[in-house]
Formats: sequence, structure tokens, C-alpha cells
Amino acid sequence: MENIDYSKYSLNELYQVRDDVNKDAYPERFEAICREIDIKESNLPSEADIDNLPDDTVAAINKWFVRFISVVTIGGAFTGITLFTSNFQSISGIINHLIYIAFICVYIWGICTSVRLFENKTVGTLRENLLFWQIQIPIFMSPLLGYQFANGLFLNVWVSSNSGFEYAATIGSVFNFVVFQYHQPWAIGVNLFAVAISIAIYRHIKNCVK
Repeated sequence: MENIDYSKYSLNELYQVRDDVNKDAYPERFEAICREIDIKESNLPSEADIDNLPDDTVAAINKWFVRFISVVTIGGAFTGITLFTSNFQSISGIINHLIYIAFICVYIWGICTSVRLFENKTVGTLRENLLFWQIQIPIFMSPLLGYQFANGLFLNVWVSSNSGFEYAATIGSVFNFVVFQYHQPWAIGVNLFAVAISIAIYRHIKNCVK
């Protein structure tokens, strides 16, 4: 049997090799891989230390999940930026211009986080993407302050003081930040799609300590 030093393999690489090897044809090799996986897993932080995981920890992420959120994020961000730039000339007031610029920066940040995840599947890039999706969860409107941001795909459910329970599901981009709009009714809700993606990303981070 070819002598392979599996101690030099990363945990993610060991998982891949274990899945590829024929354990019936190469039982000793399979046993050596499993033994090295046990050693490396025993050195991982406990679940209680999930927040202390180094950002460069390699994460085993389903490639289709990465592709999906990358396409959704980048597609939604470009849609949002297009809407912003097409309406930028028609808005008035320095505050409104600053709000528009701030949202454009958020869209650019979203594109960067998804590209980094596509290129480098680590805990650090997962945390960046988690934060980007978490800011899409809340929906809040009031006469004093209102906030809503959804990118790519969204399933929003909310309760309004005017119309009661409502929901909306669509593809694209939604952004809203208002201050002192006294005609604005009260509303509170969540983006269920952003909740689901946030949970999925958190589970990928959590799997790194298992």
C-alpha cells in the first residue's frame, strides 16, 4: 500500500478523501483516514467556543449552497444598485442622497462578501455573509423611523396598523429607510427567506466545532 501522510491533510480534505476512497478495496487506507479525522476533530474547539473559532478555519460547505446564495446576492445587489442610480438624479436633499449612498455601499459589501465566500470557504467569510443576511431580517415602520432591506429573494410577513397581517414574496431588491414620515403607519415584521439563509449559514459555522 502506498504510504500517504494524511496528517498533512486539512480536515476538509480528509472528509473528501474518505468519501472518495473504496473502503472495501483499501481498508487500511480508509482506516488511516478515519483515524486522522478523529485526531483532528478532537482538537477542534467545543461547541461552546463557536464564537472563538478563528476566521481562517476551513468550513465544509455544500457547493450548491454557496452558488445559490452567491447568485441571489450578486443578482439582487446589481438590481438594487441599478434602481438607486436610475433614481439618484430625481431625489432631493442631502440626507436622502446620503441614505442612497449608504445603501449602495451595503449592496457593494454584499457582492464582496459573496465573492469571498465563493473563493474562500472559511468561518470568516461565513460570518460576513451571515451579517449581510441578518440585516435583511427586520421590517419596521413608524411615523418616526422606518427600515426595510431585502436583497435577491425575499418572503416578507408583517403586521400593519392600517391593514393588519400582510405578506409579499418576490425576486429583486427592496430598500426603505425613512425618518419623520408622520403619515407612515406602524408596521413590524420579518423576512422569512433571510431568516432561513441566516440559520443555514450559522449551522455551517456550528458544524466547524463538531
